[in-house]
Amino acid sequence: MLRFISLTVEDFGPFKGSQTIDFTNDDGVTFIWGNNGRGKTTLLNIFRYALYGKFQNRRGASVDLTSLSNIESRADGRYGFKVVLRMTNDGKQYELTRQYKVRAGVTRPTKNDDYEQAVFLKEDGAILSGAASEHILKLIMPEQVSRFFLFDGELLQEYEELLLENTDIGAKIKESIEKILGVPVLTNGATDAEAILDEYRKIKTRVAQSNQQTMQIGSQIAAFEAELQEHTAELERLRNELSQELIKKNELEGELEQNEHVKDLLGSMRALEISIAEKKARRDALLSQICVVTKDAWKGLVGARVAAVLTDVQNQVKSLEDKENIQKMAKHFLDDMKAAVESKHCHLCDQDIDDALIAKMEARIRDAESSYGGLTPDEESLLRSLQNRRASLEAFQFPACPAKHALSSR
Repeated sequence: MLRFISLTVEDFGPFKGSQTIDFTNDDGVTFIWGNNGRGKTTLLNIFRYALYGKFQNRRGASVDLTSLSNIESRADGRYGFKVVLRMTNDGKQYELTRQYKVRAGVTRPTKNDDYEQAVFLKEDGAILSGAASEHILKLIMPEQVSRFFLFDGELLQEYEELLLENTDIGAKIKESIEKILGVPVLTNGATDAEAILDEYRKIKTRVAQSNQQTMQIGSQIAAFEAELQEHTAELERLRNELSQELIKKNELEGELEQNEHVKDLLGSMRALEISIAEKKARRDALLSQICVVTKDAWKGLVGARVAAVLTDVQNQVKSLEDKENIQKMAKHFLDDMKAAVESKHCHLCDQDIDDALIAKMEARIRDAESSYGGLTPDEESLLRSLQNRRASLEAFQFPACPAKHALSSR
């Protein structure tokens, strides 16, 4: 139900500045009473202006906007005016603001085009769009019935004529009143209910006439329901299988990711092995270069000392080898003499040897064996040691570079 709460007028008609009227919360009719010329009719027109954006005199003629602003306010240079109407309807609160302002660049308005209008409608504090605002205002109070809510007691004859149904205006007013009261909804509802009832009777008749067909359809529906249950069970089974397959798929994807990680690790390991091999090759090459460079340098540092030691060793070896060679030669000669003595025959000259000469030869053999007895065991051991040392000194050079694997380290 529509109920006005308050009306605020600013510089409109006879109302200078901001003036507010608060209405009662009680049900009933609000009377505006006062002497002529005090603004009663203007106040009713302000309601119409707020709700519909129109301002008309009692004869229905439109009024120039320039004449609506307060005369004293115009003298002070204020040519605009504003109306704020607060109301409730169906449990919602509305605040309607309609304002006319002088356009930018106009200092003294002389025609309607010098003004621009601003309209705002709030519903429970929220500003509505223009289309929504227009729709709500038409539902709250259609313009055709505004005269029955905003009643001018000086126009009773006009209201009587408006209520005649045989006129166009009367029919429109009746229709608007019925819309406010919800009569069209009830009428349409009754019509729809009657139509539904007729349709129900027709269906009931058809069902009674085709009972056998209905039973057949019922059997088909039962069969379809059984088949539907089978399909539903099969669908559920397939869904479970799909769920299991998705789990396996995720597991396989996880294993694949692990395999890919292993592949990456193997690739990195192979790359490291190649890098290590390359670095080993570079290291061995550097070691070889070091061996070559330091070989002759080492000889230069110890060459003189080695030469002196080698000379001494060679002299010792030569002395022992000469003694050994003489013993070998003497032994060969003595063996021939011993053979000649035993056979009493000389193989060199092929003559026999007499006893006197054999006695001399035996004496000579004994002297030779004592004089050329050869090397003692200690001398033989010393000779072998000196020979090895001589061989090492003669073949002296920087020791060969160690094998690659001997110096390599992981």
